[in-house]
Parts: sequence; structure tokens; C-alpha cells
Amino acid sequence: MATENSFYMIMADGSTVHDPEVPGFEVRFTGSGNVVELHEGSRFIDTKAALSNGSLLRIGRTHEWGIRAVSFNLGSAGKGKKVIIGKNTSLNQARFELHDSSFAEVSIGDDNLWSKGISVRPDDLHQMFDVTTGEILNKPQPIKIHDHVWVGADVTFMKGAEIGPDSIVGNGSLVTKKFSERNVAIGGVPAKVLRRNVNWRHDHFL
Repeated sequence: MATENSFYMIMADGSTVHDPEVPGFEVRFTGSGNVVELHEGSRFIDTKAALSNGSLLRIGRTHEWGIRAVSFNLGSAGKGKKVIIGKNTSLNQARFELHDSSFAEVSIGDDNLWSKGISVRPDDLHQMFDVTTGEILNKPQPIKIHDHVWVGADVTFMKGAEIGPDSIVGNGSLVTKKFSERNVAIGGVPAKVLRRNVNWRHDHFL
């Protein structure tokens, strides 16, 4: 038997409020078994989520800068898609495109800082196959961004991308593979390691 959709907020005292009114956040469900989990104290501006067929969107309490003009597309065809975001993270003008593939997955750790114009695509939307064997060559692969990652403007994360903790992704990068080591700066099309033994903080230059 299919389960109903669930949209709830976890409060600071550990209690749960179902179907909360969340300014700046809009959710749309297709099918059943979808779950959206938010946390009290989060900030959203012009953020939209679409989920279908047993998909999950979980967002920890955001950084005070919040999540702005972000779209989470876990809708359309396919089932069992997941986007999980840790606490104290801010996103700006990002698009999470998990369109038509089942079980596509994106995870983002705590304390991430993302600039604008970022695209996250754990699948290629359409299939590429070997004409001799019929083997599918471009199956979806999870995207994983670890804790404390600063992502510059206009970055694209493709299927299988991974960024290690305490790292930096330069503006306009195309990330197509795993960079699992800590404290690296990567950049380029396609992205490569530009420097090791680096870290970053939220401080501005004054």
C-alpha cells in the first residue's frame, strides 16, 4: 500500500510540525511516499521543490544567509530520488536536476557556502548505449559534497562528482569526477586540482 506524502519541520526542542507554513519555500508532490524535512530557524527565499514517487528532500538548519532562488527538481519520471543537505549551509541560485532517473542522489555536508548559478546533475537525462551490446553507458551516479566546501559562481557538478572537506571549487568549473582529498582548490573545464593544503573562512576583506 502506498504511503502518503509527508512535509514536516523539526523544531529546536525536537518536536515535529507537519505541513508547516514556511515563507519563501514552496513544495509540490506527484505520486506518493515523498518526504520533505526542514528544520526550525532555516531561511528560504524564492525556493521551490518538486518531488515524485518516493523521493526525499532533507535540509538541516540553514546558515543565516539561507537558501535563495534554488530549485530542487526531484519530480517527473523515476522514483526514489534523494537530496540531503547538512546544517549551516547557504545556497544561492542553484538548480538540482534529478529529472527522470530512479534513485539519483545528491548529498551536501555541513557548513557549505555556494555562490550563484550552480547546476547539480547526477544523471544525463537521456541514455547513451553501446550499439553492439545495448549496455547503458551513462547511468546516474551520486554526487557528494563534503563538509565546509566553498563553491564559486557558475559551477556545474555532473554525475559521480565528489569534493572533499575544507575545499574550494573555482568559478565556472565543470566537475566530472571525484576529488576526495581534503584541503584542495580545484578549477577548470574539466576541473583539476590547482592547489593543495588550502582552506577558507566566511570572513570578508575589510
